[in-house]
Amino acid sequence: MIPGSGSEGYVLDGFGGIHPVNGAPAATQIGNNGAVPWPGWDIARSIAVTGVGKGYVLDGYGGLHPFGGAPSLADSNYWGGWDIARGLALCPGGSGGYVLDGYGGVHNIGNAPALSTTAYWGGWDIARGIVVNSTCTGGYVLDGYGGVHSYGAAAAVATSSYWGGWDIARGLTLVTNTSGYVLDGYGGVHPFAANGTPMPGALNGPTRAGSDVYRSLVIDPVGDIGIQVTASKVQSGGTATLDQVNTVTEPAIHTSAALIPGSGSQGYVLDGFGGIHPVNGAPAVTQIGKNGAVPWPGSDIARSIAVTGVGKGYVLDGYGGLYPFGGAPSLADSNYWGGWDIAQGLALCPGGSGGYVLDGYGGVHNIGNAPALSTTAYWGGWDIARGIVVNSTCTGGYVLDGYGGVHSYGAAAAVATTAYWGGWDIARGLTLVTNTSGYVLDGYGNVHPFAANGTPMPRALSNPGVDGASTVPFDGVAYNSAGASALVITKSNANEQYSSFVAS
Repeated sequence: MIPGSGSEGYVLDGFGGIHPVNGAPAATQIGNNGAVPWPGWDIARSIAVTGVGKGYVLDGYGGLHPFGGAPSLADSNYWGGWDIARGLALCPGGSGGYVLDGYGGVHNIGNAPALSTTAYWGGWDIARGIVVNSTCTGGYVLDGYGGVHSYGAAAAVATSSYWGGWDIARGLTLVTNTSGYVLDGYGGVHPFAANGTPMPGALNGPTRAGSDVYRSLVIDPVGDIGIQVTASKVQSGGTATLDQVNTVTEPAIHTSAALIPGSGSQGYVLDGFGGIHPVNGAPAVTQIGKNGAVPWPGSDIARSIAVTGVGKGYVLDGYGGLYPFGGAPSLADSNYWGGWDIAQGLALCPGGSGGYVLDGYGGVHNIGNAPALSTTAYWGGWDIARGIVVNSTCTGGYVLDGYGGVHSYGAAAAVATTAYWGGWDIARGLTLVTNTSGYVLDGYGNVHPFAANGTPMPRALSNPGVDGASTVPFDGVAYNSAGASALVITKSNANEQYSSFVAS
C-alpha cells in the first residue's frame, strides 16, 4: 500500500509486473521500455512501496530493484542462480530495511541495523514472510506452518492459528508494532499479538476452501483498511494478470473536532485529508487548500483542528505543519518533522495567540506566545501519545496516552481517571470541562470523566452512538463548558464522512 493513502497500492506479479489497485496511479515498470523485466519467468518475490508510484522489487536471487525514482539501497545480499530470497520489509522513510531468505535469515539493507533472530532453519526453505516495526528495531518472520517469530527487539507473540506439518501460511502484515494478521493459502486471515496484549479484531475476507491460491495480505493501520490478493494467472500469450484483489477492511481516516468558543454545540470536524466540515449549524469555512479544495486529497495526514472563532482557526498536519484558516494570523512555530508523521495534537490558549503541539512520544512544544512548560510523561521512541488540552490560564494542561492515562504538564494538577486500558491502545482523545477535569474518549465512542485528585468528577455523558462491536472507530471529542455541550465524532470511512451527537 502507498503509505497514508488508504487502500491505494500496487500488486507485484511473479514476472515483475507492477499493477496499481484501488485507484493508485500507474508505476514505472523496472524493465526496459516499461516492459516487465522477467517475462515468462516467475522470479519476482516481494514489493515495498515508499510513496506514490515508487518503491522496490525483490527478486528470488536477492536482487533489489528500485522503481519510480526510489534511490538505490546498499545491499550485500545476492544469491545468483539460487531462488532463496522470500521477503522484503522497509523501515519507515524507506532508507533501510530487511530481506528474508527461505531459511529464516534476516539481512539488513540500506541504513537499517543488523538485528539478531530467534528462528533459523538452516537447509530448510520454510520462511514465508517478514515485517518490520515502525521504529526499525525489530519485527516478525512467518514460517510456512503459521509460526510468527520475533527478531531484533520485537516482543514474542501468540498466534490464533497454527498448522503443524502443513505448509499453508502465505503472508503476514502488521497493524501495530506488536500485532497483525497471518494469511493462509485459502484466504483466511488470522490475528496475532504480543503475549498479554489484545488480538486485532476478526477480518472476514473472501476465502476459497481447498484452493491454495492466496499469496499476499497488507494492512494500512492508519487508514484501517486491508488488501488480500490471490496468485496471478498466466494468459495464453504469456502475460500475467491479476486473479483477484479483495478489500478486507473498511477504509477509515483520522478526524478531529473543535467547537466555536461561546457558540454551544456549533463547531467543525477535520478529516484526515484536510477537509473542514461545519456541524450543528456552524457557518462554512474557507479550506486551507488552494481554490477551496482540501490540501491533501487522498493523503491521511491532517491531525488536529483548533478553532479561535466563527470560521477561523488552525489545522495541524502529521509533520507538525500549522495552517491558519478563515483569517487567523500565523503563529510562531519552530516544530516541523518533514516526512515524519509524528505530530498528534494541537491545543490553543484562550485568545488563540499561543498554544502547544503534541508529538507522538509525548513531547509538548510551545507555539506563538505560549511559554515553554515542563512535562511529567515522555515515551522516547514510542508513538503512544494521543491528545492534548491546555487550561484557561495557559499555565498547563494534560496529555493523553493510548492506554487512557492522563498526564499533567506545566502547573496543572495531577488527575484521577475513571478508565484505563493497560496494554491496549484504545484511547482516542480528551477534552476539558474545567481547568482540572474533563473527558477521555475511547475508540468505541464511550466518554470517561477524569478530575484532579480531591475534586468532583464531571457528570456522566452517554453517547447514543456507542459502537460495542468497534466497527465504527471513534476518533475525536470536544466540549464547550459555557454551553455544556459535547461533540463526539467517528473517523471518516467509506460510508459516512463523520457523525456527531450533542449532550446538554
